[in-house]
Amino acid sequence: MTEKQLVQVIKDSHLIEPKDRLIVGVSGGADSVCLFRGLLALSKQIPFWWGVCHVNHGIRGTEAKADCEFVKELCLRNFVPFFSFYGDVPKMARDQKISQEEAGREFRYKCFMRLVSTHGANKIVTAHHGDDQAETVLYRLLRGTGIDGMAGIAPSLRLLEEEMAGRNIDLVRPLLSLSRKEIEETLLTLQQEYRVDATNQENDYTRNYLRNVILPALNQEVNGKASKHLMEFARQAAEISDYLGRECQKAYEKYVSLQEGQVLLTNEIEKLPEALKKPLCFLAIESLTASKKDFTAAHVKNICKLFESQPSSSLNLPMGLSAHRVYEGVRIVREENKAPLYGIIRWEVLEGEEALEKGKKSIDFNEKSYTKWMDYDRIEGNLAVRTRRPGDEIMVFADGRRRKLKNFLVDQKVPRENRDFLPLLVDDQDVLWIPGIRMSEKVKITKESKRLLRVSYEEPKES
Repeated sequence: MTEKQLVQVIKDSHLIEPKDRLIVGVSGGADSVCLFRGLLALSKQIPFWWGVCHVNHGIRGTEAKADCEFVKELCLRNFVPFFSFYGDVPKMARDQKISQEEAGREFRYKCFMRLVSTHGANKIVTAHHGDDQAETVLYRLLRGTGIDGMAGIAPSLRLLEEEMAGRNIDLVRPLLSLSRKEIEETLLTLQQEYRVDATNQENDYTRNYLRNVILPALNQEVNGKASKHLMEFARQAAEISDYLGRECQKAYEKYVSLQEGQVLLTNEIEKLPEALKKPLCFLAIESLTASKKDFTAAHVKNICKLFESQPSSSLNLPMGLSAHRVYEGVRIVREENKAPLYGIIRWEVLEGEEALEKGKKSIDFNEKSYTKWMDYDRIEGNLAVRTRRPGDEIMVFADGRRRKLKNFLVDQKVPRENRDFLPLLVDDQDVLWIPGIRMSEKVKITKESKRLLRVSYEEPKES
């Protein structure tokens, strides 16, 4: 492939535009050096600013230092800004109890974002290519994944960073359509040297084993275009994933209700196709956690099963979430945000003919009203405000019969996760009032009432 053809590949990706500000990852290997040469040639045709980011992971000693010097010289020779970072990735992995691969990715990301912030960049550019795509699809397929996972590496990915003050930052990969072989042939044509990382030839890591052993065997023994077919499969999966994503977003806006700390999946979701139910659940989870990393298909399957359960059924989930079957559907709650619903209950005793007359005329039979008038003389012992306790009862019949509060709240379809936090006005014997739900028959005003109690409830203010 000639330099002109390489530039056309990047143009055809539609990922680099005039006036872009780019941070480009260059390790010194064949793929990133090919990306460098392509962008260098493209920069002579359209205006954009770019700088190179090189990361030394502290793993390969003198070889890594030589890589850094190679990339630095490449940049200086071509008047491209060069930025390098060093990190002890093995120590980071030990301290965080994660793999070196994961620690390396996190460190690289931080380096990229630091440069993005410093230089006002709007895109990060990496040199992932078609063989990386084939390897990723195979890796995810063997480990277990869904349609989203089979889409492989996205050509463009929007990164959400609060520190970027609302700016859109995209991660782009303009070489995904090229194979490793095509990249190496292009560098040979350009007579461009590059560095070789010997650790990439080791098969200690699963990804290396797939890259160095399994994929070559598939191409040689099964089908010479095996990698190409995996790349094409990823492209088709991405199209399906994109379509389902749009349909899922429509369903989310229609059937999902989001409140602070919880999300309600309404009963209408049961009628949706199976292909939408599970991604909709994942979307609901992301709205509470901003990540679905620790959630598996099994978790989502169990959430969907709750729709078939009786109200009050519940399910514990990762990352401090729990799911509860309620009358309206399935409610997913972030446990740390289950704050008491106390608010403030105030009361005063009124005596005298004028007060009694005023009170009796002001009787509000709307159970959802937040001001109530009660017969003070029917209260037994002291008044208190608290949450429910085992054995609590409320008088719901005029003849004096009571119901257990637990059963009454179930009948009133109060969500199970809220029942322990409802404020109750009680005396020494009974529950007198559940604000917004029911007042006890015990303290209702009659013609014989002598002293009245005016009670008001004030909902908690949002902070």
